[in-house]
Amino acid sequence: MKNGENKLDTIIGEYTKLNGEIHSEGGVRIDGEVDGKIICDGFLLIGEKANIKADIQSDEAIISGKVEGNITIEKKLELKSSALINGDIIAKILSMESGTQISGNCSVKQVETAKSTKKAKEK
Repeated sequence: MKNGENKLDTIIGEYTKLNGEIHSEGGVRIDGEVDGKIICDGFLLIGEKANIKADIQSDEAIISGKVEGNITIEKKLELKSSALINGDIIAKILSMESGTQISGNCSVKQVETAKSTKKAKEK
């Protein structure tokens, strides 16, 4: 993903804990803790110190931290060497650095999801 290509609209800082659902049409960066569900119609960046206990749906994502939950990415998922994933992954394109740890199933295929924020507005 090119620098500047993905605009971040929301940042959840390293010392922030959030319980519940995140729904965003824009870019989201998470460096803190989230327990719930994350649905992002844009770009999702999970920092190295992040601790996520949530199912994730996003267009594109880069993950460097810890995620416990299933991950569904419509376009490209990039896993950094510090990523620790405990859950199933479905992505159209998956790239991972050496050192990435995954405990779960990985499927690289076209993703069919009922996106929340866009679909919720249509209802």
